[in-house]
Amino acid sequence: MPGPGGRVTRALLGPAIAWLAVACVEVIDPQNVSLLVFVVPPFEVALWLAAAAITVRAIRGFRGSTAVRLVAAVGLLASTIQFTNWSVFEPRSYYWSHRWAFAAVADGVRGGTIGASDAYYGEPLPWPLRDLSTDGRAAAIGRHDGRPVVFLPAYLGIPDDAAGYVFHEGTLPADFPLDLYGAGASLNGAVNLGDGWWYVRPGA
Repeated sequence: MPGPGGRVTRALLGPAIAWLAVACVEVIDPQNVSLLVFVVPPFEVALWLAAAAITVRAIRGFRGSTAVRLVAAVGLLASTIQFTNWSVFEPRSYYWSHRWAFAAVADGVRGGTIGASDAYYGEPLPWPLRDLSTDGRAAAIGRHDGRPVVFLPAYLGIPDDAAGYVFHEGTLPADFPLDLYGAGASLNGAVNLGDGWWYVRPGA
């Protein structure tokens, strides 16, 4: 019969394997490209939730485990929300659950540290904000009233199109032409999220 040390080792083995799988996916960071958009976000969310469930289950049996499991469940659920991206399916809830990050991007645009590059696909976002964009970048896709129109892609099509979040500090005309990496769009039919943010799809 295994001793206490063996029981602890077995209890930690499952969570260790689960979180190693999560870490591998986060390092590889697969993008929402073409049909992968129907695979990557659901798989990533399912992996995080599975790792969280295995961890909470593994805590069972330890002294004071009920309170610890409750705290762990809440903390891991919050982490899952923050570190996964389902915006391509439900952009409103993703925006509201990550408002701090979108506000940080807006501050960077105002300060000239984000959206100032002329590169077609933009420049990498700061590390804490890269999950907002499927390729980790922010691109300036136009200018209006002297201010950049900044795009965070949630989806990349093949060969040429994209969808995602658009920010402009000010009032952007509804018919202002937006270049979503080769696909035309405007704010007509886009989702107005407030504070200068919109979610835009090709042809909108």
